[in-house]
Amino acid sequence: QTTFRKKFWDFVAAEPNLESIFYDAMIADSELITIVVIEDCKEVFKGLKSLVDVGGGTGTMARAIATGFLI
Repeated sequence: QTTFRKKFWDFVAAEPNLESIFYDAMIADSELITIVVIEDCKEVFKGLKSLVDVGGGTGTMARAIATGFLI
């Protein structure tokens, strides 16, 4: 943030090529983490009645969790 004297999100938004690379990387990371969450963290979701996905705006994690725990 201090190197370019702007907030990170403002910097990324001002550079369309960088923005595209950054969001593609975030999606790929979410897909990888999703596998771990579904396979290794099932106990965390037991008994939940609702869940909020606050993330990158693609719904990757929410969709995977919903699919992974459908009865």
